[in-house]
Formats: sequence, C-alpha cells, structure tokens
Amino acid sequence: MKKWMLLGLMTVCLTSLVTDAQAQLDATWRAHGGLPRWRFYSAVQFDLIWETPGQPTRKEQHFVELRTRRTIITADKYTAGYDGAQYWVAPGPDAIGGAPVKSWITTPFNFFAAPFVFAEPGLKLQSLTPRTFMGRDHEVIGVTAPAESDGAPSTDYIAYLDRMSRQLRLVVLPVTRPAQADAQSTDTRPQQALVYDEWQEADRMVTPLRALIYEWRDANIVGQPTGSITFSNVRFNRVPPAPSTFDQKLQTTQNATAKK
Repeated sequence: MKKWMLLGLMTVCLTSLVTDAQAQLDATWRAHGGLPRWRFYSAVQFDLIWETPGQPTRKEQHFVELRTRRTIITADKYTAGYDGAQYWVAPGPDAIGGAPVKSWITTPFNFFAAPFVFAEPGLKLQSLTPRTFMGRDHEVIGVTAPAESDGAPSTDYIAYLDRMSRQLRLVVLPVTRPAQADAQSTDTRPQQALVYDEWQEADRMVTPLRALIYEWRDANIVGQPTGSITFSNVRFNRVPPAPSTFDQKLQTTQNATAKK
C-alpha cells in the first residue's frame, strides 16, 4: 500500500513540475509576441552573421517554413537547405568546412526561434530550481529533446527565463563537435551558454538581435564570449511558400546564376 502511495505521490509531483514549466513558458511566449501569432505565420527570413574567433565568419540569408522546417540558406560560396526529405549543401560539404550538414542548417534557426522551439511536440519539460544570473532572478526550465531516428542521442537543454521581463535570457546546451556527437552522451559533453543580450521587434514578434556564446561551468558563464550571432532583416510571411522554393536543383542553379 505504501509503495502505491509513494508512486502516486511521485506522479503528482512530476505532473506538477511539467504544469509549472508549461505555465512559465506560456508567460515567456507572450512576452515574445505569443505562440498563436508565431504559429499564424507560414515562414520567416533573416540574415545571419556568426562570428567565432579563429574561424571564418558565417554570413548567410535564411528562409525557413515554420511548420515543416524546410529551409534555404544562401551565402557567397554555397547554398544549403532542407527540402523536407534530405539536408544538402552545394557545391558540397567542403564549402562549409566539412561540418555536419544537418546541424549546420538547423542550428541557426533553433537559436533564432527560441523560446518558441520549446513548444515543439515530443519535448519533455520540467520546472527546475530558480537561479540568479547577472544579478537578476530567473525561472529555470529543463528541456529534453528525444533521440532522433538518424541515431543522434537525446539532448538536454536548460532555459533561463527572466522573472521581470518574462523574456528568455539564456539557453544552456552541450557543445556539439562532430567527433563528440557519437562518442559522448550529453551528460559528459562540455556545455556552452547562449546568452541573449539584445532583442528586436519584427511583425509584432520579439526575436533575437544578438546572442553571445560562452563556456558554461558550475552554473555560470566562464571568461569572455567564444562567439557571437547576429540576426537582422527579420521578416515573417503569412503566405505559404511555393514548393519550388526548397527545390535543391532549382535553387542551386538560380543562386549560381545570380552570383555570375
């Protein structure tokens, strides 16, 4: 009898933590323009500048269909995308330094779309102990993304939500390097923090303007930023994009012609 009572109590506690996390995220989504409005739009486009000391700067234009995540990325020396079935880069992976094509394509949008990416189906949410960061109180949410069908392991994230503004302040995530992805679990990989320090308004949505990347250790940032990401020229579209928008052959040809 005591065993069943204990299990029941644990279930109630876990349900409460999930409910608290949902309520906390609801407030944050509203502070960023609202989840209904985010889902109202069909697509978003933005310019990206990703600077990392000692590495070439990424300068790209992104166009993403919000419901399907189909993507087109254009840059001076390459075009990349996701057509709903496969991830690709032209003229080839060497154009992006041999980096994993999927993460190269998906990571910038995931960083741009926070906190709305935490509304994706299949994610496990949990309210964690509140913390102080840079002198301000934050509610803390644990987010677990399930393992993917391509063999990628499940991934744990931690989101800090500013109690005053209700806006997202930072996301803690494992450092992703090609050699580590298969060899290490997220528990043993080093962590980094994406600190959102500037926001902008676009089409009544509050989206990132700049985020700084830090090493994360002992629940705090360490040292100076190891990189920065800037998002500009943000525009949301209501009209669904044409299927040809994400056609690899067509887009590669058009972009090659435009660069001549």
